[in-house]
Amino acid sequence: MNRTKGIILGIISGISYGTNPLFGVPLIKAGMPVDLMLFYRFAIATAIFLPIMLLLKKPLKVTFKEFIALSLLGFSFLMGSLTLFCSYALMPAGIASTILFLFPVFTAVMLVVFFREKLKLSVIAALVLSFAGVALLYHGGDDGPISTLGIGVVMLSALSYAAYLVAVNKSKTLAKMSGMKISFYTLLTASIGFFICNMALGTFALPKDGFETMNIMGLAILPTIISITTIAYAIIYSDSTTAAILGVFEPLTAVFVGVVMLGEPFTLNLAAGILIIIFAVAIVIYFGSDRRAFRRKVFSAKS
Repeated sequence: MNRTKGIILGIISGISYGTNPLFGVPLIKAGMPVDLMLFYRFAIATAIFLPIMLLLKKPLKVTFKEFIALSLLGFSFLMGSLTLFCSYALMPAGIASTILFLFPVFTAVMLVVFFREKLKLSVIAALVLSFAGVALLYHGGDDGPISTLGIGVVMLSALSYAAYLVAVNKSKTLAKMSGMKISFYTLLTASIGFFICNMALGTFALPKDGFETMNIMGLAILPTIISITTIAYAIIYSDSTTAAILGVFEPLTAVFVGVVMLGEPFTLNLAAGILIIIFAVAIVIYFGSDRRAFRRKVFSAKS
């Protein structure tokens, strides 16, 4: 029964995170600066997440050393979020979200390159498949190749998330910290970072109307709060590998939102590219890591 509950919660988490384009793209089209949109998203999410942490009796106290580590982590997350939403203005959001889903592959590669972990056949296979999938996505549109700049920006986003997760895995300071506590402070530092960015650039403004307010609240609640809390309990009730594999609902939902609700194109090449990328990530998740604790933190800390 608990495993079934965990699977359901894992699906809910994937679907909710996949709604990023549903709320973000209309705000971009309405002219809202990405840094302002993300400030509101993370500030509201932090305000909602705080009582959840208190209700669950999660400790919030941190040392100065932990604060510095969490601040650096928050900057990495900030860059990942900023580049993802910037990519929505350059290419179809469903494709961008699918390429973002490569972050577990990049995480595995970083662990091999920078920490001399054993290079497994699964990592090599996933990397080859990843580039094949991206190549299909690049050439798969009806109107010609997808924006090279857009692909570069979203790849940077996936690399930023991968760096975030490698830091969580390798930092001795954060080793004993729960995924939910890391997530809370990541949201907090990201919101502060985007507020500073808005003040420096002079882009801070209140939402213009109910349309902007509704989409901002949607961003803060569905792909942020609901996604974070459901993935945490999905891991508890099932296991980290199952919860990670159910993350496939993220790009699938984003593609559905893009095609059905935002009118983005969809071709056979795009479908093939998406399936190849999903398969590549599944290989890494299932075969690429023997550390259960690492997979738990990877998929509970990602916001």
